[in-house]
Amino acid sequence: MQNLLSLLKLPPEIQDSVRKGTIGVSQGYIFAANLENPGLMAVFEGVVANPATNRRLTELLKKAAEGGEAQAKEAPAPFKSLYGTIQTAVNRLESGKVRYDVIELENLLLQLKSLIYTVEKAKAGGGTAAEPTPPVAGKKPVLA
Repeated sequence: MQNLLSLLKLPPEIQDSVRKGTIGVSQGYIFAANLENPGLMAVFEGVVANPATNRRLTELLKKAAEGGEAQAKEAPAPFKSLYGTIQTAVNRLESGKVRYDVIELENLLLQLKSLIYTVEKAKAGGGTAAEPTPPVAGKKPVLA
């Protein structure tokens, strides 16, 4: 309950972003825990422009509190959080600990089919997919 109430102390811009889903509720809690941080709004604007994980958000706020640069120098891997979300869903479905109704599963399947179609289209040159950089001799390729 305390966490929910802490969101009411956030500046209106951050509250609106949490409400609209631009940033997650958990990130709202992180911002609420750092209300005295002088770089709070700069970090918020940076996270809205360039989404970050909760861990990265915490690092940016810490750096801003220490008077350092509060912006990320490079964009995070664009699908890193998606990979974790997919793995969580797989684990929940396989474990049987969480029950889903059939309509929910059908909706999930439709969303995944749409994602597969879009990824295949992007790979075929119908999107913004870029060719991978050639591997450097002596280095193993890293798969996400």
